[in-house]
Amino acid sequence: MTGRDPRFFNNALPATIDLPDVPVGNILKGAARKYGDRNALIFHDFNISYTDLYKESLKLANALQDLGYGKGDVLSTYLPNSIQYVIAYYGILLSGATYSAINPFMPVSEVLHQIQDTNTAAIIAHTSCAKNLADQAATLSLKDVIVTGVEEIDGVNGRTAAEQYSADWYSLNELKSRFEAKELSIDFAPCEDIAHISYTGGTTGKAKGVLSTHFNFVSNCLASSASMGMLPDMDEHGGVTVKAYTSDEVFLKEYAVLPGTGVIMSPAPLYHISGLMGSVGVATVQGATLVLIDQFHPITFIENIEKYKVTQLAGAPQLYNTLLVMPSLHTTDLSSVRNVGSGAAPMSAEMQRKLQKVFPNALVSEGYGLTEATGACIQTVAFKSGIREPGSIGLPIYNTEVKLVPVDGSGEEEVPPGEKGEIWIRGPQVAKGYLHDKEASNETFSNGWLRTGDIAVRSEGGILTIVDRKKDMLIYNGYNIYPRQLEELLYEHEAVQSCVVIGVPDDAVGERTKAFVVLKPGITASLEEIQEFVNSRVVHYAKIREIKQLTELPMTAAGKISRIALQKLEASKAN
Repeated sequence: MTGRDPRFFNNALPATIDLPDVPVGNILKGAARKYGDRNALIFHDFNISYTDLYKESLKLANALQDLGYGKGDVLSTYLPNSIQYVIAYYGILLSGATYSAINPFMPVSEVLHQIQDTNTAAIIAHTSCAKNLADQAATLSLKDVIVTGVEEIDGVNGRTAAEQYSADWYSLNELKSRFEAKELSIDFAPCEDIAHISYTGGTTGKAKGVLSTHFNFVSNCLASSASMGMLPDMDEHGGVTVKAYTSDEVFLKEYAVLPGTGVIMSPAPLYHISGLMGSVGVATVQGATLVLIDQFHPITFIENIEKYKVTQLAGAPQLYNTLLVMPSLHTTDLSSVRNVGSGAAPMSAEMQRKLQKVFPNALVSEGYGLTEATGACIQTVAFKSGIREPGSIGLPIYNTEVKLVPVDGSGEEEVPPGEKGEIWIRGPQVAKGYLHDKEASNETFSNGWLRTGDIAVRSEGGILTIVDRKKDMLIYNGYNIYPRQLEELLYEHEAVQSCVVIGVPDDAVGERTKAFVVLKPGITASLEEIQEFVNSRVVHYAKIREIKQLTELPMTAAGKISRIALQKLEASKAN
């Protein structure tokens, strides 16, 4: 961790933690032994306990091993958020195979590319996706397809008619039911064995498969939890969970929720690492109940906060943009919420202030992470008496180093506090590299450091604040302009619900700034007024040159605003 300043670091906690060298399946094993009958998942009012989640995952692991799969095989999921998704995830890893997630909403051409790129041997698919596979069966070299759907919604009962797609496909529940929940003996090498091939969100270019080990994932779940006052705990059978660093009474004076008591809700897709690690992985090690969301409906989402007494919310800024303009948010009992977390994209300081007002009992926090770091790297200070600076992302999580190096690539020495620098990260969560792309791996992963491409500044106390992405920076008449700074100002205007600023190629000046905004319902303001609101507060070269209103902004699977989609739109107009 950076520094021991008591404003930012709870000195009752150790400076580093010991991280167990165990496979991912051991966190579910630990949760099942420690939390047993506690609900692990709630989905459409169906629920499954930690004991049953472990049993069903083990049944699937045995089934997969019986089909001939294990270490060295890649098995993919092609599923929306569901109880079956989590069973499939843990079942694949408990079998020894490598897991890779396919976004069920991707175009079929991209699905085929990912299957071929990973050399996927078998797929666990939802009925909404199964036809895509059936139609392309001749072009695929899949050995097996396992199908599940609403008939199997609780992950235990019911049977999906897989034979309607192909005579030799399996129903997930029927396949599992043939096997006992027997623990398998697999010779894992957690620091070397690839647990995940996770594809990057593709916000700035072609998605790449990131190779993360079992140790990467388990370490990240535990390091993130330790930053919330929960330290690693291993039982005599190798099961891994967390424990409060001190007595319950003292713990709750500083931290939001005790292990084994939390209720987490997030619409983040599990096929992206931000949802998988931030929701499933963290919930498992903490013994929390995860309320799964497959389709985000703001009114239902708000109702569920009260219905399930949710203690922790997680999502991207776009989620909170939507919630803040919903009238029911201000009439619902939100008193159970103790933590409101944001990730995937920077949250404006103005939004943080609004959320703190709406959720008075909660700590509003922001995290920073990447697929290449198996999820999280940096987190807002999480103890109540600590100092949180609006607009900042906080400090590195446990056992993680961060340095800021010159943006122009002139060296690897850290820039002084207050100066912009590219974020480089080193820690146990940093992945091994990219699949089939040695050149990109060498460029991004250097001597243990992950070069993120994101630009930040560090305060004298060590707190980090994102300025922008290095690739998003644009140059106007030789001046560097950081879109994030303009977006922060746009969010301060009362009519702006969401926004993004990009650079549009211009032969005369290099790139000109163009803003896209979505306005709040019921508030009127002209685009000229909003543009002047920002331009009157920035230097001459950083002004917004063009502004356009949209009904919604294009989004990536990770919940980020897709700059590349807008840049492609502008490029198509120019041609």
